Amino acid sequence: MSFTLPPWIPSIGRKRKHLNANFRFAELPGFGTNYLDHLIGEFESLKGMPADKAACDSGQRIVDKAVAGEKLTWGDTYVLERAVFVLLPNSEVHQRLWCVEARYRDAVGDSTAYDNYLKVEAPNLTPESDEHARARLDNLIRELYRLYTVIECRQNMRTSLSRKAVVFTFFSLVALVSLTLWRVHDHRDTPILLFAIVFASGSIGGAVSFVRRLQSLPNRGESLGDLVELNGGSGQYFSPMAGGLFAIVLYILFAAGLVSGALFPTLESSSACASRISDFASAIHPSMVEEWGKLLIWSFIAGFAERFVPDTLDHLIARSEERNERP
Repeated sequence: MSFTLPPWIPSIGRKRKHLNANFRFAELPGFGTNYLDHLIGEFESLKGMPADKAACDSGQRIVDKAVAGEKLTWGDTYVLERAVFVLLPNSEVHQRLWCVEARYRDAVGDSTAYDNYLKVEAPNLTPESDEHARARLDNLIRELYRLYTVIECRQNMRTSLSRKAVVFTFFSLVALVSLTLWRVHDHRDTPILLFAIVFASGSIGGAVSFVRRLQSLPNRGESLGDLVELNGGSGQYFSPMAGGLFAIVLYILFAAGLVSGALFPTLESSSACASRISDFASAIHPSMVEEWGKLLIWSFIAGFAERFVPDTLDHLIARSEERNERP
């Protein structure tokens, strides 16, 4: 029994011309172009065999586009590879199915769902008819190219956000160094200066943490949650801002003596009286070089480990409630 292309496949190239002019197709990456070249060779090798006319026409349309140097996409590659599979003789279908299954398992990462499907389909697989094998091959190649599209989209968004976070980190570092040099050479502490230094350190920590989260996203499979989060890109602004605020909160905890110990900075006051917030800001500062180092490190940690300051506050609240409950 012949296995033909559905009616929408041959006309896919013509339908694209009627799309909104503002719609932009993602161009095929370099490695995709190399794979397309391989498919063109395979398609040409099958053209002399008994063929499906619709498959030959759709495949030839993609070959002509490639020869003319037109822009090609993953959709074009999918159309050509699907045409190749339709043209395959029955004697090669089952061997090709094994290869495509291996590609799919590699792309999807977790193949549990597919393994469960094979268990349900077991009665149809031993032995498997040519028609059933072609149908399974068609479904696999469709899912495989969908995964290729999702993976490339996720990687592009991750790269874009990483670059923005690196730029933000660079400017935050420049601001931190500038504020520090200003304090060293000017020898005066304005009320806002130390808070700005602490905020910049925490922002750098938050930006670095955001980049690490981006790099930890899976390179395989499909996750709608990851795509939604990356598309929103809110973390590139929220993480540095939250890191800076957490660093200031931690600095105030150090100043209040609520967090202390050998690992934490010791802050001293140049005035016993601070009737205004500006007096507090200008009077409290690290006493030695080592304390400055501890303050900068912990400010960075406050932004980098986003749960550190909230967990510290939860611990202080719980300890306060325990004291209030005692008779």
